[in-house]
Amino acid sequence: MVILLLQSITASAQINFEPGYYVDNNGNRIEGMIKNMDWRYNPTMIEFKSSSEEVQVLTIDQIQEFEITNYSKYVRFNVKMDRTSKNVNEINENPDPVFKEEILLLKTLFEGQANLFEYVEGNLIRYFLQMEGQDIQQLIYKKYKNEEGVVVSNQSYKNQLWRNLYCVEISEDDLQRVTYTRRSLMKYLTRYSRCKGIELTDYHGKSESDRKQYRLTVRPGVTFITLTAGNPNTNRFTLKEYEYESKVGFRIGLENEYILAVNRNKWSILLEPTYQSYSTEEDYNGEPVSVDYSSIEIPIGLRYYMYLNDNQRIFANFLLAFDVTLNNELIYPDDNEFETKTGPYMAFGAGYSLNNKFDIELRYTFNRDLLSDYVSWEATYSTIVFTVGYSLF
Repeated sequence: MVILLLQSITASAQINFEPGYYVDNNGNRIEGMIKNMDWRYNPTMIEFKSSSEEVQVLTIDQIQEFEITNYSKYVRFNVKMDRTSKNVNEINENPDPVFKEEILLLKTLFEGQANLFEYVEGNLIRYFLQMEGQDIQQLIYKKYKNEEGVVVSNQSYKNQLWRNLYCVEISEDDLQRVTYTRRSLMKYLTRYSRCKGIELTDYHGKSESDRKQYRLTVRPGVTFITLTAGNPNTNRFTLKEYEYESKVGFRIGLENEYILAVNRNKWSILLEPTYQSYSTEEDYNGEPVSVDYSSIEIPIGLRYYMYLNDNQRIFANFLLAFDVTLNNELIYPDDNEFETKTGPYMAFGAGYSLNNKFDIELRYTFNRDLLSDYVSWEATYSTIVFTVGYSLF
C-alpha cells in the first residue's frame, strides 16, 4: 500500500525552477528561471526558461555566468588548473603543479575586492583566487613524495594568501592554521575583509542560509495491528497456530530529524522514539488467551524528500527499529505463557509535507517476532501505521 502511494505521487515531484539570470557571450543579461540542481559537482550546462515557458539547455560555451537568486552563482573562466591526483598510488616525486588550460564554470564563494571560487569534480577539489583587477589563479596545494618516499605536500596556497591578502591583524601562525578546505579558506577571507574594512558578498552562505538543520515533530497516529502465534512443530493433536483479534491502536512519537545540507536538503537522518501498545483478552474453547504488549519503539533511518513546489514535498522513509519492551505477557491456548521480546525490524513509509510544518505518513512495518527468545515458537506481529505530524521547531 505504501509503495503504491509513493508510486502514484512520485511522477509529479520535481526540482524547482527558480528566479535567476545568465549572461550570454555578448554580455547580455537574460532574466528568467533556472532549474536549481544544487550541483554537487560544477555544472557544464543549465536548464533555463523565460516567460515563454520553453526550456532551453544552455551549455558552458553559451554562458559567461549565471546566478540563481539568493542561492548560488557560477562564472566561466579560462583557467590554468592542476589535476594531479591525491590518490596515494598516483602520487609522484614532482612537487610542482602540472597546469593545463581549461574552460570551467567556477562556483562563487566570495565576491568583492577578493573573489574566491571553487571547482569540484569527483574527488578533485580546487580553489581559485582573483584579486580586483588581476587574473584568476589557482590556489596551489599538491601532495608529492620526497626523497625518502614519504608523502608530503606543497602548500603554496599559504604564500599566495599572504602575498594577496596580507593584513597586520593576521599573523603567520594564523596563516599556517589555514587548511585547503572551503570552510577554512572562507574563514580566512572573512577575517581579511574585517581587517581591511571591505565588504565581500558571501554566495555560499546564501545557499546555506535557508537550511534548517534540525526539526522536532510530534507524531501521533493510529496503528492497524495483526498478531498470529504458534508452534509449527507441535503434534497434530495440539493447536499449531492461533490468530489473535486484529486491533486499531494509538501511538505517539517524537521525531528528531537532522537535515543533511546536501542535494537541496533532500536527505535527513531520523530518530523517532514512539510509544505503542496492543492488548486483547479472548476465549478459545473455554480457555482464556490474552496479550498485554507495549513498548517504546526506536526507529532510526533515512528520509528522502521530493519537491512538488516551494511549500509541498513528498518523502520516503527507510528505517531500522529497536524495541524497548514495557509490558510483555502473551498467553496461548493450552495454558502456554510467554514473555514477549523482539529483535530489530525494518519499516518503510511514504508521506506528504506542507510548509515544513504539517505532514502525514503511511508506514508499513515488516513482521517482527514477539517470541524471538523461544526456539520453536513464534508470534508474528504486523502493523500498518498512519500518522500526522506537527513540527515544534
